[in-house]
Amino acid sequence: MTAIQLSISSHRLGQLTWRALIALSLGNALALGLIHCGGITDGWGVVTLLHFDREQNLPTLFSVLLLLGASGLAVRQASAQPDQAVLRTGWRIVATVLALMAIDEFASVHERVDAAMRYYLGTDVLPYAAWPIPYGLGLAALGAMLWRWLFALGLWQAVALLIAGTIYLGGAVGMEFIAGEYLTHIDPHHAGVTDLRRDLLATLEETLEMTGLILLIQALVKTPRQAAETGMSGKKNGTASLV
Repeated sequence: MTAIQLSISSHRLGQLTWRALIALSLGNALALGLIHCGGITDGWGVVTLLHFDREQNLPTLFSVLLLLGASGLAVRQASAQPDQAVLRTGWRIVATVLALMAIDEFASVHERVDAAMRYYLGTDVLPYAAWPIPYGLGLAALGAMLWRWLFALGLWQAVALLIAGTIYLGGAVGMEFIAGEYLTHIDPHHAGVTDLRRDLLATLEETLEMTGLILLIQALVKTPRQAAETGMSGKKNGTASLV
C-alpha cells in the first residue's frame, strides 16, 4: 500500500495562520463595534461567535486547533530524536502539556479552577484572576523538568520557543493580571460587568496568546536538521507532513 504524504512549508503555514488571525481580529472588531457603538449585545449570535472574550466560539476554536497542531508537531519532533533520550522525552512532555492546554481552552477548565478557588478560599486573599497561581506553580515544576531539554536544543529553536512562550504567557498571565486589577474596580463581585476598556484588554490578551501559538508552530514545523540549517543560512523552509 502506497503511503500518502501531505506536506506544507513553514512559510505557507505561517501565511495561513497569520491570515486567520487577521480575519478573526476583524471579526472581533465588528463584535466590539456592535456592542459599544450600536448597543447590540448579541446580534443574532454574531457577537458571541466573534468576540475574543467569549467562550466556545471561532476564536476559541482557532486557539484549540493551534494548540493541537503544536502538540502534533511536538510529537513529530520527538520521533525525529530516536537516539537522544533527553530531547525525545522533553518533546513528549511538551506535546502532552500542549494537548492538555487544548482541552483547557476548549472546556474553560481554568475558569472553573478560578471559581473553585474563590469559593473555597474566599476573595479577600486572592487576586481577581486566581487561576494563574496554581498554573504558575505547575509551570515552575514543568520548567524544572525541562531545563535539560531546553539546553539540549539547537540555539535557533531554543530562542524561537522562548520568544513564543514569552509572548503567550504575556497574554495569558500578564494581561490577565492587568485586566483583573481593572475589573476589581468595575466588577468586584464577578457579575460579568464589562466596558470598552475591559474588552480592549481582553482583545490584547487573546491576540498575544494566538500570536505566541503561531510563532510556536512556526518554530516546531522544522525538523531539528532543518532548524539547524535555518540558523546557519536563514533561508531554508521546513515542512510539516502527515504520512
